[in-house]
Amino acid sequence: QTLSNHSTLLSQWLHTRPHSFAWLTLGQEHNVEDVFWRYTLSSIQQTQPDLGAGSLNPDQPGATLDSQAVVVTLLNDLDKLSEGDHSNSAISLVFDDFHYIDNPSILEGFNLFLDHLPSSVRVLITTRDYPQLKLAKRRASGQLIELGSSALRFSEQEAVAFFQRVLAQTMPG
Repeated sequence: QTLSNHSTLLSQWLHTRPHSFAWLTLGQEHNVEDVFWRYTLSSIQQTQPDLGAGSLNPDQPGATLDSQAVVVTLLNDLDKLSEGDHSNSAISLVFDDFHYIDNPSILEGFNLFLDHLPSSVRVLITTRDYPQLKLAKRRASGQLIELGSSALRFSEQEAVAFFQRVLAQTMPG
């Protein structure tokens, strides 16, 4: 899992990897448990249409979503997807602007989700603030990679080299 605050860099990195990814850009409206999990499922289903489908009851379209059932169903579906080392089935789930999420119910369900995530699934989070996601536990277990601004910032030498290279490529020969 990766914690970053640079959506553009993350997007570019994802497009260099041979795997599926689902992207959900979050806002304040997603800080409601039902809304968060419905949008999460919808985003994931853009790449894997059947994932989590069993947690939605088509007979009751306006019914409240059982978030624990969504998490369990989604985890079971992701486990099935990763069985048998299907490297073509690897998937990354991106939650952009996660700093909008502070609802304790969502965070509890999301921690459960992260605790049981199959190894073939990556969760990538961009945020301005550290979310309440048991980060110390994830650091200690090696499940968390963090990229902050300082890791991505150019030094003066790197900036000069970058602009020299870009200018050399764009100047007519």
